[in-house]
Amino acid sequence: MTHDPTSGVPDPDELWRPPPTAPETAGPVVYEEPPPRTDRSVVAFVTVQGLITEEHDIFRTILGHLPGIEPLNVGHQLGQVAGPGGARTVDATFDKVTDPDIVIVPGALGTRQLVGDKVLCSWLHDVAPRCRWIAASSTGSVVLAAAGLLNGHPAATHWLAGDLLAEFGSDIADARLNVDAERVITATGSMTAFEAAYLVIQRELGEDEANRVRELVGSQNEKAPANPSRGRRILRRNTG
Repeated sequence: MTHDPTSGVPDPDELWRPPPTAPETAGPVVYEEPPPRTDRSVVAFVTVQGLITEEHDIFRTILGHLPGIEPLNVGHQLGQVAGPGGARTVDATFDKVTDPDIVIVPGALGTRQLVGDKVLCSWLHDVAPRCRWIAASSTGSVVLAAAGLLNGHPAATHWLAGDLLAEFGSDIADARLNVDAERVITATGSMTAFEAAYLVIQRELGEDEANRVRELVGSQNEKAPANPSRGRRILRRNTG
């Protein structure tokens, strides 16, 4: 069956295609005491070629309600990257974002290539110890494992990615949304990315504020124009 590139589902051929060189497993991350929350929060959204844009957009929409947020799409070079659902613009390169408060890793096509991406994995390994929260959806969880961020803990991921996740020492979690002891949140895909984003809001600001944001986003989506994107439809379903 031919893969539909607009479906938002990773292409199995891309998922399992071997990388140019064998992936190297990064050493485990040693997490530090997270810094206290301030009036300004830098939230870095990993934005690479093949990005599943609906997962990116769900995280960015929800976390956009954090007070003092400075959202940055972070990637290899400035400009647009394309993936299922369209293109998104990289605001800053990895080397320019050294101390994000929160890191988001949406899923992307070509997971085998991403786990061998030394620049991406080294950046995640370097910034993770000081982050307050790290969240990933679908195949983004495998990238966290390759970068050493999971430290062998189970993770929620795309159902096709279990064997690849195991190559980096982690099993698939039983739950569709998983939180480990090291402030890492993983989700199986777009539907649970929504809940992962709200969980970050809850942990940052409390349950009352998370519920307020949920109601606000639901209200905004009710007023959105007809023919919404798939990501917007997912938001509507989860706030209705």
